Amino acid sequence: MPRVAYNLDSLSKCRCGACPLHQASQCITTKMAGMKMQPGVLPPANVLEGMYCSEAVGKSRCNDLDNTKACICPTCAVWSENNLSSSYFCTRGSELEIEGQRKGPGIKL
Repeated sequence: MPRVAYNLDSLSKCRCGACPLHQASQCITTKMAGMKMQPGVLPPANVLEGMYCSEAVGKSRCNDLDNTKACICPTCAVWSENNLSSSYFCTRGSELEIEGQRKGPGIKL
């Protein structure tokens, strides 16, 4: 099962910021406006809005994402490099979380 590393390399390739769901969220806009991103420094996963496919981040903590908008996960280098098969990580969680949901309760990952 694919695991997406939460690191500067993956973050530099991440396309979450260009996604229509991400861009339309007022909650994400507000949170990201208050973040001070420093070059070469990985922000704490628990405050970042992006890299949702990584199990370190998982789904967004914002609840105003409109999943009727087009998802761009399959156009992301992180998606292809990690052989991901899911999408809408921002509303559904990391690949590991989504796979766990498919398998049902009681399955340990």
